[in-house]
Amino acid sequence: MCEVTDNNKYERNQIQKRKLKKLAKETANDSFAPAIPQTKDRKLTHDPDDTAYVKRYYRSQQSSYLKKKAAKKFRQYKDDIGNGCGYKKIFDLWWELY
Repeated sequence: MCEVTDNNKYERNQIQKRKLKKLAKETANDSFAPAIPQTKDRKLTHDPDDTAYVKRYYRSQQSSYLKKKAAKKFRQYKDDIGNGCGYKKIFDLWWELY
């Protein structure tokens, strides 16, 4: 059995941090970015020199908000909703999510 040393754990941690930084940089302009850079005060920042942490958001944290938004759109829609997947033309949850 292979033993995990502290060096391997440290290196895995550094790889994960680099991935989060890259993800935050690539999705900086998205409305629901999967990773958000933060200052030491845990406030949003777009300055790379001021970034102390990168907060990771997962689907479950975003989808609950979008589901509420979709339900509101359905309730407020006054026209006829077609059969089949007609409701997706009003608000497409998966398009907004990703």
